[in-house]
Amino acid sequence: MRYLSGEPHPADEENTDARWFSVDALPPISANIRMRIDHALADDVATEFVRAVARPTP
Repeated sequence: MRYLSGEPHPADEENTDARWFSVDALPPISANIRMRIDHALADDVATEFVRAVARPTP
């Protein structure tokens, strides 16, 4: 995966900023998002299914 062209920009009213980051210099992100990035960058071609853990209801 590689950058081709253009500048990132917020495409909705929910976000206020968008930037390019090197994989080695990502800002703090959740483990779930980091896992998605790692899968996208992996050499594997297979799809991986991860079972969600149910959260207890209050």
